[in-house]
Amino acid sequence: MSEFFYYGQKDTIQRLNELAGRGAVVASTTPKMGMSPLGGANGCITPAWLDPNLPIQSNARICSGSTAKYGYQFTSSVGYRNWYKLAAFAQDDAGTQENLLIRGTLNDGWLSAQTSAITLLMGVRNGLYVDWHLEGVPRGNARIIVYQHPDLTYGVYAFLDDFANASFDLAGVNVATYATPEPVSGLGPEGTVVFDTSAVPGQSSYIAPRWRGHGDSSIAALFNKGIGVGNGRISDSLLSAGAKLNESAPGVAKEVLRLGVGGIEGRAYEGCFGFLSSAANGSLVKEGYKLHLRAYDTGSSAWSNDIFSVTGAGRVYMHRLSAGAGSDLVHHAIGIEGGEEGDDILTLVDSGGFRKCAGGYGNLTVKTRLVINAFNE
Repeated sequence: MSEFFYYGQKDTIQRLNELAGRGAVVASTTPKMGMSPLGGANGCITPAWLDPNLPIQSNARICSGSTAKYGYQFTSSVGYRNWYKLAAFAQDDAGTQENLLIRGTLNDGWLSAQTSAITLLMGVRNGLYVDWHLEGVPRGNARIIVYQHPDLTYGVYAFLDDFANASFDLAGVNVATYATPEPVSGLGPEGTVVFDTSAVPGQSSYIAPRWRGHGDSSIAALFNKGIGVGNGRISDSLLSAGAKLNESAPGVAKEVLRLGVGGIEGRAYEGCFGFLSSAANGSLVKEGYKLHLRAYDTGSSAWSNDIFSVTGAGRVYMHRLSAGAGSDLVHHAIGIEGGEEGDDILTLVDSGGFRKCAGGYGNLTVKTRLVINAFNE
């Protein structure tokens, strides 16, 4: 009897051939070179064989679960404007928790240098929530735009205008996503734009990215929110956005820089020095700027008054001046220990000459001479 199996597959083939020669019914499949016998007629393994719940798709993105979709890619040519609906959120009061994460690239003009990477997280419950960052500059021809429709649902769209392309993945919870988005005809979706990745400050659809790249060829980045260094304690250092001052009333200071101070167990509380800035202190222009230095500690849980401040007009203020003297003094002090009695320590110069204050009073001794020039403003 001819053999059903050929040698060279495995040693067990010899035993199978022996069984077949004795009349045992043994089925065999001889796959094509490089193909798998576990596959179909073409000898290939596809996701449908690995998991029968996964649909076979030849021209759509790979899907996993009810929301996640991977492998979107859209391209637009010159003179064309295209809208594609990617996902839909329920109304704010639907009683469900929905979120969507988009990661991908947006490109204007098809040049590689005109590409930016985005990570966009959004959700709808008690209003639209968006938190995102952009690795590069905002793109105008390739965008992600969210509309609130007349029925109060939200639609997430990919928008491409003229030369542009976009590629991204979707993942999330409870959001309706579309494996094959249908193009939107006409001028675009109905409703109100509530978010646009290319919106500029001042527009109703503007939601600032947490951070974004500064330029096409620059490694610098712009951060919308504070950058902290540490583990979340008050003694951490941070750098905050000056743009937050737009939320302040005239003269109200906002912390823009913090330098942390570590505590000493049983001897000193941890805290920080905070640099705050304010505007419109008697002037609408730079002369009305003010830089404040204050201190905070966890023992008192309160900020100090201004330790030091300087205005845009050059005026300097401090609670107590101690230059070259002990730090525990309760009065203003200018002097340097050592030197000979009678040496000059301060000279006040004006257009009519000068006046000087010499040492030799009380316990003050001097070593050098300090000259301060003053002028009329």
